[in-house]
Amino acid sequence: MTKITLTILGEQYTVKGESIEDALSSFDFDWNEIKGKGSMIVVDGKRSCEKLYSMALLRRIINNKIFRRIQAKNLALLLK
Repeated sequence: MTKITLTILGEQYTVKGESIEDALSSFDFDWNEIKGKGSMIVVDGKRSCEKLYSMALLRRIINNKIFRRIQAKNLALLLK
């Protein structure tokens, strides 16, 4: 079970999923609603990592399925 907490301009969004990609897919806002940089905390079991993203990259992760899969793989490598 993977838990992702995304903080954008002081607002926190938390989602859970079986994998990182499932959790990234389950955010319930549109890419147009992202108005600034964000901090993403990924927790998978006992391992966790935090990564900062620019507004453009966050919008691309939410909007583009291919880029979302690539970022999920990168985050999985950070957790190893």
